[in-house]
Amino acid sequence: MELESALELTKLYEMPQIRSIVVKKLNDKISCPFRKMEFALKHDIKDWIKPCVMDLVERDQRLTFEEALKLGQPISFIVASLRERVNLWGYQYRVHTEPLSRLDEELDNIVRECQQDW
Repeated sequence: MELESALELTKLYEMPQIRSIVVKKLNDKISCPFRKMEFALKHDIKDWIKPCVMDLVERDQRLTFEEALKLGQPISFIVASLRERVNLWGYQYRVHTEPLSRLDEELDNIVRECQQDW
């Protein structure tokens, strides 16, 4: 992928403005939440982490064993834990904003704790 090579060069040669442009183009191009998360972790795109986790939590299928191995223990745990909470809240999660804000707050806390391991 040409954009991935460009992204690696922007990091190597410390070009934050160009990196920002490349990241935006990649954000528009990568639609699969798993692939986007994998890419975010590999290239240290912190702004993608939280939206990717939410997309993985909200998708119909849970993480496969292979996906969990590729994402690593911290992210896989976060996704599984939040999916469990969403399932417990069920319909309430989709209709009311209060549980969603709790989920969002909890995700912020978990991501903050785990960023040290990334």
